[in-house]
Amino acid sequence: MTERAKADSQSDVAQAAFDSGDAGLARKMAEAGLKRHPEDRALLRLLLRAQLRVQDKGAARSTEEKLAEDHLDSDTLSLLIDTALTDDRSGDARAIVARAMSEGQIGGADIAAARARIAFHDGDVEAAKAILVMAIEAHPEAPGLRPMLTETLMVSGGAAYARDVQKNLGKEPVNPAPQDAETTPPDDQTPETTAKGA
Repeated sequence: MTERAKADSQSDVAQAAFDSGDAGLARKMAEAGLKRHPEDRALLRLLLRAQLRVQDKGAARSTEEKLAEDHLDSDTLSLLIDTALTDDRSGDARAIVARAMSEGQIGGADIAAARARIAFHDGDVEAAKAILVMAIEAHPEAPGLRPMLTETLMVSGGAAYARDVQKNLGKEPVNPAPQDAETTPPDDQTPETTAKGA
């Protein structure tokens, strides 16, 4: 078995331990794997989750900083946002999002999800809702946005409101906006007919 295969196998075992609730074993397995492959970001993320689960904040902060040293990917962004918000560091979370946007390696749906989570954490439910609605309209295929919007809508208006908004999301408005009505001439008042009558 190659070194890479061994690392993948150890990562799988560590993940299985974490999923089964044994964060202590997951941490030991991740630490052992990182001794051989210190730049393995999947193991670093798993180690951080395990450290947070056992509430070792000092070690978690060190791992968080190491994860943030390299370019951000979607999984790392999500975990770093979770870590910052768990520690009530909204400012750090916003800085991470700003950095991800400047690097330009993460898709708009993931950026929007991160921004909405920060707004929701800060109690700005309306901002979170607006961010998610715009993101879903721009990225309707993104799987994680609608559940987030449902959770946000449940907080702001209850189940019936959440169903109504989700049902109508992306549909054309029933009544056109006033400016649309003003700029669209009636059927018998097209520019051609208007010019003939002049």
